[in-house]
Amino acid sequence: MPNEIEVRIHPDDADSLSGGMSEIEHDLLVMARTQAREQDCGFDGPLVVTVTATREAHRGTIEVFATAEHSIAGVPPGTLIYPDGYRYDLAETGTEGVVLGRDSGSGIVIDDERASRQHAHVRPSARGWIVEDLGSTNGTRVNGFRTMAQLLIDGDLITIGATTFTFDAS
Repeated sequence: MPNEIEVRIHPDDADSLSGGMSEIEHDLLVMARTQAREQDCGFDGPLVVTVTATREAHRGTIEVFATAEHSIAGVPPGTLIYPDGYRYDLAETGTEGVVLGRDSGSGIVIDDERASRQHAHVRPSARGWIVEDLGSTNGTRVNGFRTMAQLLIDGDLITIGATTFTFDAS
């Protein structure tokens, strides 16, 4: 699916919109993600939505331009969402991925006694992101089921100890 979406409107129309442009961009981003999930589609790069007020747009119209842009260095898009809502962009980890665990040297440090020092590894593959258990004591769970390695899909819940992350494929 297209992952870079630009919406152009006339400045006079922008002035009459309730809510700010960032709120509208957020709502459109949520709608695009929802549509992709319902159609069982994915994105080849991070999903970006911008709303631009420009005199080039005709008053009373909405112009939408969408393109499919691949991720940098062939790393698929993906985000781990912490329990508090913080978003960790997995694409920034490159081809190495990230280790999750209690150890201070882990890419994502989990302050949870039930987590092993190096508990799990989230890494890119040709088909998307994979979570692998690193021989942890309490295991790694995806959607409540213990796994040694599993390809992640949008909305998966990854539980390490008592900490649950949500995987967002965009």
